[in-house]
Amino acid sequence: MRAPPGPPTRGTSTPSPRPRGRGVGDRLIAAVEGWARRRGSTTLTLAVLPGNEPAVALYRRNGIVDTTARGDLLADGVTRELVMGKSLH
Repeated sequence: MRAPPGPPTRGTSTPSPRPRGRGVGDRLIAAVEGWARRRGSTTLTLAVLPGNEPAVALYRRNGIVDTTARGDLLADGVTRELVMGKSLH
C-alpha cells in the first residue's frame, strides 16, 4: 500500500491495551518516523486525548514533546486535544 503524494496525513490509532509493556508502541512510532523521514517530512505531529497518560508517556519516551498548537475541539465543546511533536532533522 502506498501513501498519496504530499505531506503525511493524520490518522487515528487505538491499540488494544493487551500488548502494553512489550515495546509494540515504541516499534510503531519508530516505523512511523522512518516512513515520515523517507517522505521528506521534517516534523512529526500528533494529537492525543487529555488524560490518556499511557499514550503521553509513550510519546514522551520517544522524544515527542508538548507543543503550543491548539488541538481540535472535542465533543464537549470545551476540551481540546493535546498536540505533541518531534523534529525529524
